[in-house]
Amino acid sequence: MRIEARIETAGYDMGSVLRELTFEFAGPGMLLIVGRNGAGKTTLLRTLFGLIPHMDGTVRLAGVNPFQVAADALARSGNTFMPQDGGVFDTLTVEENLQLTRSREAAETILGILPGWAQKMRQRAGTLSGGERKILGLARAVGQRPSILLVDEPTEGVWHELLPAITEHLAELARESLVVVVEQNLANFLQVADHVMVLEQGSIALQGVPSVVATDPALESLLTL
Repeated sequence: MRIEARIETAGYDMGSVLRELTFEFAGPGMLLIVGRNGAGKTTLLRTLFGLIPHMDGTVRLAGVNPFQVAADALARSGNTFMPQDGGVFDTLTVEENLQLTRSREAAETILGILPGWAQKMRQRAGTLSGGERKILGLARAVGQRPSILLVDEPTEGVWHELLPAITEHLAELARESLVVVVEQNLANFLQVADHVMVLEQGSIALQGVPSVVATDPALESLLTL
């Protein structure tokens, strides 16, 4: 399992967001992507999954060009993307969302960190809080048993006491899969990531193993406004 990206430009109708961005990462393991708001983190994940309208360059997920196959075919081949909003089906119940996963057991392992989740099974996903929807979305993503998982802000809006459990579950998945995480809560994820990339204005400004990146004098200025 490997991600290969050689992106000259990538973005939307209003213009490019990513520029001259090249990297490779082989799994199993965890790649952590960080940066200021607007640095291009979400656009990079969407590019890796072939979900943006304009891209010059090449991208491969386990050898597959995501811009040449449909998203459902990409998912069936073992690649999963959890967007920032959780990617749940709002009109379906929690139970129905879980029924769409390949492994109900793996999904419930994640959902089980949410207090009182068993009482929410018949509740429509659209009525959940933002943090609850995020956990349900993560449960659905992990329940697909992906070989490559892209996750956008998995802890955003989640009760802070649940953050260590989310980090631990993603780290456990990264022992057998390739996991790419865009995240703002660095304290937890720096302890479990294998490689860190810091984006600045759509390009890689800093990268390396967590111990080196965390002590780089440039890191603070790359993450603050």
